[in-house]
Amino acid sequence: MSELLRRKIVIISDYVNPKEYSNQELDDENIFIDTIKREINAHGVPVDYIEVKDSNDLKNSLKKFKPNEVVIFNWCEFLEEKENTANLVTSFLKESGFIFTGADSQCLLLTDSKEKTKKVLLEHRIFTPNYAVISSSIDVSKIA
Repeated sequence: MSELLRRKIVIISDYVNPKEYSNQELDDENIFIDTIKREINAHGVPVDYIEVKDSNDLKNSLKKFKPNEVVIFNWCEFLEEKENTANLVTSFLKESGFIFTGADSQCLLLTDSKEKTKKVLLEHRIFTPNYAVISSSIDVSKIA
């Protein structure tokens, strides 16, 4: 058995505020999480699911886990429902010594900005369609 399969899986996700989702969306989310947990458990691997609201919640929720005993499935897209905060999650995970899935902090910081991402792609001669950066209100019908 792979050494990683001997570890517990901890899925972390950003908080799903029930006031902001329909009952159907909440049901779909629960079905999705239950399916993932069942599929992982079918391989004899224990799994925990944790929703985190902010940095303190993340730190406190992971205190009970030893980094050498778990693999984190990182599904956190933001903290405190604020855009461009996913890198804070990965920074904490890396600094704490956790093995985790998904992009690292540097990648998340880059992809927070389409403009930065486009520039890096072009610098590396990777094709990207023409684009325009619109930084103020303009009549988009005048853009060719």
